[in-house]
Amino acid sequence: MGNLKHHERTRAQESSSAIERMYITMRHLFIRGFYKPMGVSGEMLRNSLLLLRPEIYGSIGDEKAELEGLLYVIDRLPEGIEECTFINLTSDEGYSNSHFKPIIPEKRRRNCYRIDAEQMNIEITRGRSEIYDILTHLTFLFVESHKISKRVLIDDEQGTTTRDWEKLEKAVLSKKKLTKEEREIAITHTANILGRTFDELRCIYDDFASDKQPERFLHIIYWLGKLAIEEEVKNNKRTVTFSPVLRERIGHHIHGEIWADNIKGVLYKNSLLQRPIHIISANMHSVMNGIFAPSALKTLASKKDIFEVYETLSKSENEDLRKKVSNEALRHGMLYVKDTSGTNIDVQIFDTSKIDLSRIDLKVNNNQLKEEKPIILVMDYAFGEQAYETIDELLKPYKKNEEDIYMNIESISIMGKAGILEGEKGDIMIPSAHIFEGTADNYPFENELKKQDLEGQGIDVYEGAMITVLGTSLQNKDILKFFYNSTWKVIGLEMEGAHYHKAIQSASKVRGSIKSDVKVRYAYYASDNPLKTGATLASGGLGTTGVKPTYLITRTILEQILN
Repeated sequence: MGNLKHHERTRAQESSSAIERMYITMRHLFIRGFYKPMGVSGEMLRNSLLLLRPEIYGSIGDEKAELEGLLYVIDRLPEGIEECTFINLTSDEGYSNSHFKPIIPEKRRRNCYRIDAEQMNIEITRGRSEIYDILTHLTFLFVESHKISKRVLIDDEQGTTTRDWEKLEKAVLSKKKLTKEEREIAITHTANILGRTFDELRCIYDDFASDKQPERFLHIIYWLGKLAIEEEVKNNKRTVTFSPVLRERIGHHIHGEIWADNIKGVLYKNSLLQRPIHIISANMHSVMNGIFAPSALKTLASKKDIFEVYETLSKSENEDLRKKVSNEALRHGMLYVKDTSGTNIDVQIFDTSKIDLSRIDLKVNNNQLKEEKPIILVMDYAFGEQAYETIDELLKPYKKNEEDIYMNIESISIMGKAGILEGEKGDIMIPSAHIFEGTADNYPFENELKKQDLEGQGIDVYEGAMITVLGTSLQNKDILKFFYNSTWKVIGLEMEGAHYHKAIQSASKVRGSIKSDVKVRYAYYASDNPLKTGATLASGGLGTTGVKPTYLITRTILEQILN
C-alpha cells in the first residue's frame, strides 16, 4: 500500500512541477519575443505537456490522434489557424479600423486577423492568462500535427508520402463538393492516417463542420499534416511571435483601467456613483432575467414554473423572448454598457428605484429598498488574471476635477462555473477559501452565501476550499486526486477566484478605497467533474443542466441584496 501511495504522490508532484515549468517557460518565451513551437525553443513546453497529459487533451501521449481534444482546441482558436506558419500575438493595435475582417473563435471572444496566407494575428486584451491559454492550445495542435506527419512520411529526404495522404490531399484540394461516397472514401484514408476507426471519425465529423466548410475536418487534418511535413522535410518551422507593443503593455492594466473609468463615468453621468452599489460578476442574462422575466413574460410565467421560464429563455431559438425581457429591463432603469476597451467585459447597471418591485417574484424588503435605492452592477466574466486587473481598477475611487470620489460598495458577488471534484455536472460549490495552484498562497473569507441558503432545491451543494488554477486545460487526474485527497480538502477548481479576492482584499483591507467590511459572495456551478473520465469539459457543453444552478445562485444573491 505504502508503495502505491508513493507512486500517486510522485506522479502528482511530477505533474505539478510540469505545470510550473510550462508557466515559467511561457513567461520566458514571451519576454524573449518569439519561439518555434516544434524547434529547440519549444521543446520544454512540448515535453512538459506530454509529461502532464492533461485530461482535456485526452490521448496526446499516444501515437493515435486525439479527436475530442482537437475539437476543444479548434473551437477556441481562429478559423484557418491550421494553415498558418506565422502566428503573431498582438495587443489592440488598430486592426479593427482596417480592411482586415475579425475572425472570432466559436468558444472564446477574441479578435483575430488573417494577415495573409501564412500569418494569423491574435489580439490579446485579457492579460497573461489568455497568452498561456493560446500557447498551450497551439502546443497541443502542433504536437498532434507531427503525429500526422510521422504516419504519412515514408522518406524525410525526398518527402515521399503514403497513398492515404495523397488521397486525402486530392479530396481536400478538389474544388467540387464531395459526394457522400467521396466523403466516406476520404474518411477511410484519414482514419488510417490518424490511427482511429472509420466510426470514430464519422461520429465527430459534423462537430468540426462550419456552414462555409462542410468538410472542415478533412481540411484541418490536411493542413496540420502539410505544415508538419514541411517542418520535417524543408525545416520550415512554424513560428509564434509576440508584438513589441504587447510585450510593453502586458501587466499594466491598460485595458482594465480604460474599462473601469468608462463604467464609473457612466455611473457619474447618471448620478448613481454615490448610491450603495452591489457588484455581481456573472453572465449577461441571469440577473436581468431573474428580475424582469416574470413581468416581461406574464403569460408564460403564469403557466410555468419560474425555472422552466429561465430554461425557455436559455434556448437559442427564443431570441424574441429574450428581446422582450431586455426591452422591459431597459424601460425600467437598466443601463447597458457595451465594452469598447478590449477587455471583452460588458456591463449592466440596474437602478432598483426604477424597478416595480411588486412585479418580481423574489423576496424583497420594500421599505428598506425605497430608503437605500441600491444599484446593482453586473459585469460579465473575467478571464483568469484579468479578474484582478478589472476589479482592482473598478474599486479605485473615481477621479473627477482633481478630486477622488470614493464609491459606496456594499457587496461583491462572484458567480461562475468551475470543475468539481466530488459530485456531478450541475452541482453547486460554495467556497470558504481560494488557494493559488502550485503555491500555498490562500485567501480565506467570510462567504455571505451559505450551504443552507441553496439546499433543498434538488441540487447538491458542496462547501470547502477551491483552487484557482493557471489554466483549466493543464490539469490531469493525478493533480486533481492530490487536490481532492490532500489536507487542503479542495472541492473544485476554477481560474478567477483568488484573482478577484486579491483585488477585493487589497481595496478593502489595505488601500482603504472601499469599506473594510464589504460583503463578499462566491458560488460556482459545476461545468464538469474532471476526475470522472468522460465528464471533462472536452466531452461537450452543459446543455440546459447549467440553467437551474445558475438561476438558483442568481436568485439567492439577488434576495440577499434586496433584503
